[in-house]
Amino acid sequence: MHGNIRIGKDERRAAIMEVAREEFLREGYAAASMSQIAAKVGGSKATLYAYFPSKRDLFFAVVDAESATLMDDLYRVDENGTDVRVTLAAFCRRFISLVLSDEVSAFDRIVIAESVRFPEIGQAAHQFGYKRGIDRMEALMRMGMDAGLLRRADPHTAAEYLLNLCSGHLHKLRQWNILSDVPPAQIEAQIALASAAFLALYGNDEMAAEARTFFG
Repeated sequence: MHGNIRIGKDERRAAIMEVAREEFLREGYAAASMSQIAAKVGGSKATLYAYFPSKRDLFFAVVDAESATLMDDLYRVDENGTDVRVTLAAFCRRFISLVLSDEVSAFDRIVIAESVRFPEIGQAAHQFGYKRGIDRMEALMRMGMDAGLLRRADPHTAAEYLLNLCSGHLHKLRQWNILSDVPPAQIEAQIALASAAFLALYGNDEMAAEARTFFG
């Protein structure tokens, strides 16, 4: 709780978003209360609405900020890397670890549970999460194709294929709370399978042939 400490506009906005993020994760979108968020920040609802005209706007801001931070880490590229297999496995490891994390799993459940009644939740997840990720990955696909590491194909389709491979069955088991703590060996097996399946379809001739010998 931030009380009534006098802080600047940027700090106040950040404080609101921090409290709102915790409220959305704990209560879900529908049950999250703008009044409660305002009280925890230490101000009136009028002040809160001066920063965010609606709960929808506040939710979008929270998802946007969270996604931007995660994307910077997820899509970092080693400019000196020459082995696409190593680069691909490293990305798959970061992506799978991210989608299996407690925080992302909690947001996923909010989207699944409430996007039918509140389409804005699905819109936020798509705009700031899935679409933003595909756009970033599409650029990386073009780089790989230009370098001759990947065969020429639609980079958007290739990006979607890789992200769907990485999500895999472990993501579903985590969403359904069948697995709360995924064993590292299962994660490594998913990384190997996703990498091989992707390179078998999109790798250059040499890597595709090698990937097709993968037996899991």
